[in-house]
Amino acid sequence: MAKGNDGNLLQHGVELAAVSAITNHSLHLTCTHSMAPRESCPAPSRNRRLCHWLNSGLDFPSVVAAYRRNEASLDRYPNTAELVASIIGDDNISGDLFEVSENKVTELLARWSETDLHVHGNSWRQGLSKVKPPAPETSWLFTMDPMTFLPDTEGPVDDDAMLRPNDVSLLIKYFQNVGVVGPKWVISIFCFELRSGPVNYYDLFLSEMRRMSNGLSLGMASFQVTYGNPHVAAVFSPSEDVIEQIGREWQVLHNV
Repeated sequence: MAKGNDGNLLQHGVELAAVSAITNHSLHLTCTHSMAPRESCPAPSRNRRLCHWLNSGLDFPSVVAAYRRNEASLDRYPNTAELVASIIGDDNISGDLFEVSENKVTELLARWSETDLHVHGNSWRQGLSKVKPPAPETSWLFTMDPMTFLPDTEGPVDDDAMLRPNDVSLLIKYFQNVGVVGPKWVISIFCFELRSGPVNYYDLFLSEMRRMSNGLSLGMASFQVTYGNPHVAAVFSPSEDVIEQIGREWQVLHNV
């Protein structure tokens, strides 16, 4: 999660809009970078959209209702699973949460051990092949928020918190092996602080997202919030209506 300057609002606003678009009851959820159930979130240093929506008390957009139900604040900011659960209930969530921090894994296990949301104390790369997709008619949100996007040749290429073109190839292969994509499936990928030069990470990320869209024959849209280096979301779905609903909710969140 990108803390401060509305990266968290982008991520959770898009995710909750996706949930609202694909289900009003049950959800299969896969989070590749889960974070603890609640963490402190530094106050934004510039634009304060997040603070505005945390304090609005409204029921729309979807993430704002989830903030209110969680009594979310900068000191106790909830993760994706907490926000989703506040809308549809713990008993209506199944799926997988990946996290590599031992302390966060302990908190996640304590929170979800009695549910069908399974916590994995390893990376998504190690566990992806074992993620069992739900039935095609099931609503599924598969969501990722790596720190940023890098070329394959830059930085340590071990199992880290970044995303690279090789990882996109892993994702394409996984979903191609799944076969039929359900009509209520959404994939969301968030990358933060995408620098534009001398290597243009922003263009590289969007190019790779288009490659994924083409490889899976899915519609794609991107949304962003910019403070110098933009935070960018890529959303994939077989349904243009779902993508349009997500876009409408993000515009409301953004245009304050």
